[in-house]
Amino acid sequence: MQALLILAAAMLLTHWLIPIPWLGYSSLSIFLLCSLLILGNALLLQWPLWRKRNFSRVLLAIWLLAVLVVGVHDLIAVLFFPARMELLTPYTGVATLLCMGVIMALRVARDLRRITRFNKELQERVDAARAELQAANERQLLVERERSRLKARMDLTHDLHDGLGSSLMRAMGSVRHAPAPMSNDAFLGYLKVLRNDLRQILDAEAGSQAKAPGTPSQWLAPIRHRFGMLFDELAMDALWNMPDAWPWQPEARHCMALARVLEEALTNIVKHSKATEVCVELNALPASNGMQLHIRDNGRGFDAALMETAGMGIGLQSMRARIERLGGTWQLDSGEQGTHIRITLPDMSSENAAT
Repeated sequence: MQALLILAAAMLLTHWLIPIPWLGYSSLSIFLLCSLLILGNALLLQWPLWRKRNFSRVLLAIWLLAVLVVGVHDLIAVLFFPARMELLTPYTGVATLLCMGVIMALRVARDLRRITRFNKELQERVDAARAELQAANERQLLVERERSRLKARMDLTHDLHDGLGSSLMRAMGSVRHAPAPMSNDAFLGYLKVLRNDLRQILDAEAGSQAKAPGTPSQWLAPIRHRFGMLFDELAMDALWNMPDAWPWQPEARHCMALARVLEEALTNIVKHSKATEVCVELNALPASNGMQLHIRDNGRGFDAALMETAGMGIGLQSMRARIERLGGTWQLDSGEQGTHIRITLPDMSSENAAT
């Protein structure tokens, strides 16, 4: 069919562009050949149109049959009865335009229905994807909430162990080494200290909004006051070396974490080390890379690797976890000469300024 159309177009172009005497055929032969090509094309199109029937195809097939009939009639009239038969082709132009318009309208309507159906299917898939994404977000939110609750429980456990536990240990040590039975006021004082520590632990929101102490000495003062009396009762020499200013201004969470770690370390010294000397020192690292807290004693030491392998040392694990959450590093050396803990916090002032 395409070959017939191409051949007809080629013949017409040849007839218009190339002189006919040079080709050796007349205009009538060109007319006959083109007419036969068009009528043959209309006849050959009947089979594919009737094979897959729908309204537009049937209409197109009927229109081509009409073209075929009219074409045969006019061809016979031109060839054999030019004076007696009237040509029908001029009268079928309006019908041809009407038929083509109907066919095009049907095609457009069919395409619109397909587009509508595609849009509906696409909308359904988008709604399904949106519902699936919303369900996934809800599941993720539940997981995040559960993770936050677990983290809050772990933080509370560490705070209770490091804060309230150390306060209890100090109270127990004071009671054990008291030279005489303690009075009710002394017991009440220890209970008030424990109550204040518990309030500080539970009031997480207030703790997160608190301001950091202005100097290292102000940060160390409450801890030094609490453990100083206990060290005096145990005849333990304590050395506290603090710089006049912070190497970089920490946040409240940094100060609280360092305080909890220092309290737990001093509590462990009192409980296990049997030390006679304790040193707490805060230094600035070179090139403003942060600060380092040293906690040393001359006690009997312990096997840190063995305790970690055996799953013991909850306080040590808590201290390490606190420092690592702040992006710091933790190093512990213990032996017969004593125990040395080095805690390093990087300079976060530049990060805070950038954010």
